[in-house]
Amino acid sequence: MHNDTAQAIINLYGRRQAGGAGWMVAGALSAVRIATASNTTSSNYSGYAVQNEGPNVGAVFLVASPILGYGLSKMLRFGNGRLERTLTAYAAGQPLPRSLRRKLKPRFFNQPIINYKAVPVKAAS
Repeated sequence: MHNDTAQAIINLYGRRQAGGAGWMVAGALSAVRIATASNTTSSNYSGYAVQNEGPNVGAVFLVASPILGYGLSKMLRFGNGRLERTLTAYAAGQPLPRSLRRKLKPRFFNQPIINYKAVPVKAAS
């Protein structure tokens, strides 16, 4: 098993999981924003009042469900269980799936494994 490839796989899965979480948060926030839109009342010059009702549940579901679904699919496709299975299979000598090989870009290999900062150590007196 090559450590740089394993680390690149971990970086890829981490980025995809974070992206999935971001999509889910965006979907939830948009649903809350649409659902809490208040009713407005306006009047025109002829004395009639027009009341605009807030959005219904169907509209909120219609807007938020694709965003939440996309985020959930990313979280499921790049979950920790699948990462563990992929790394175990790779360590056993199996080749990486073609779909995963296509997703491994050079930026995933260039990320540091651990941000190391040397700490000066003084001997105890």
